[in-house]
Amino acid sequence: RETAAHAEGEWARLVMKHSHDFGKTWSDRILLANSSGIPWLLSNILCLRDGRLVVNACSVGGENYLFWSEDEGETWSEPREIGIEGIGPRRMVELHNGTLIQSLTHEYPRINHWRNANRTVVYHSTDGGVTWSFLSIAAESDVLSPCEAPIVQLRDGTLVCYYRENSCLH
Repeated sequence: RETAAHAEGEWARLVMKHSHDFGKTWSDRILLANSSGIPWLLSNILCLRDGRLVVNACSVGGENYLFWSEDEGETWSEPREIGIEGIGPRRMVELHNGTLIQSLTHEYPRINHWRNANRTVVYHSTDGGVTWSFLSIAAESDVLSPCEAPIVQLRDGTLVCYYRENSCLH
């Protein structure tokens, strides 16, 4: 992500470079998306078992998009909104059974506290990222504010989710 600000700047674009020699040299910048109407936020890349690459990214408003490449990142699809909302997407995970999961942060009003709360929610796709649906709430608290929560799957199938605590109460 190239931008003039951390979160909401006047512009943002998603670019990538690739290396074929373990990072000794890098390609020219490849423009994935500019800020034509979408001030891009966090983005991550995943290589699926079938060889496709997918980049997930969100807008300031919480709309989530996927970009696909079927030629090792040489060309990319236009961004496709996937119908799930939330900010702070972390690296998408392909589970052992092929299901894709994505954790996102939802903000909601909290009673009797000076700041809204966050909860970490998980969505999943069983059709290779075409359709997505709510799976679970991974973290929620009356006091703390869990967000930006990546998930990993261990060899035995166990899912582990760790998150940033953002309540500013400590």
